[in-house]
Amino acid sequence: MSIKHVAALLACLTVTSLAGASAAAPTDPTPGPTVSPGSGPKVKLMTTLTAKNVAAVPGEKKTFEAVLTNKQGAGVWGKTISFFITGKNGSSVPGGSIHIGHALSDGAGKATLQYALPELAQANYTIKAVFAGDDATFGASDDANLLMVKGIVNVDFGDLSWGTYKNEPGSPYGTIGFSLRRTSDGKAIDRPVTITVNGHSWQLSGQVYHSIALPQNATTWTVKVQFDGDAVYAAGGGQKTYTKPNN
Repeated sequence: MSIKHVAALLACLTVTSLAGASAAAPTDPTPGPTVSPGSGPKVKLMTTLTAKNVAAVPGEKKTFEAVLTNKQGAGVWGKTISFFITGKNGSSVPGGSIHIGHALSDGAGKATLQYALPELAQANYTIKAVFAGDDATFGASDDANLLMVKGIVNVDFGDLSWGTYKNEPGSPYGTIGFSLRRTSDGKAIDRPVTITVNGHSWQLSGQVYHSIALPQNATTWTVKVQFDGDAVYAAGGGQKTYTKPNN
């Protein structure tokens, strides 16, 4: 084979190789991130909480209320609302805060809770309603006013008991008992009082129930009990007359 034939053959092989390389399939690019429908970030619901003012006396059972709504003003259902009482403008509560309980919001977004008020001094306090939020809803809170007014009290006198201690021998005498009670729920309260029997007065320390022996030198006794009042309860008292039995 001549040198001319070899050169022509090599030229043909080079052209064929280049054509094959150019016809090769291109390499696939690196795939990008796949986004599935509905996999985007969740949008949490914005809410507003509105608490209601309350006025009460110690021992009175009142309804605490707060309403949870969305941006359109519609009620948000099934959320837990917690209620607290804290001090305000110089008033204070034991421990700094009283957690009075929690309630679920209804279809209108309203959460209600009944609570009997403790012995708090006459003053203004803060009702704090709190929704802590959850995976679908932002939290919210609101403050309302609690006005505590002094409680009203009266004296609950017992009947006259006549005889001797455990029926032992001796001259019989009379004893009476009484309690100072608040009118809101009838509970006896332990406050000091002044007692007067037929014009003679003395002090009794705070107890929920008092019992005294009546003087033996009389056949009738006018008993007067007076409470001077304090920061929680207004002054009050009562009077009753007892008569010695005939037998």
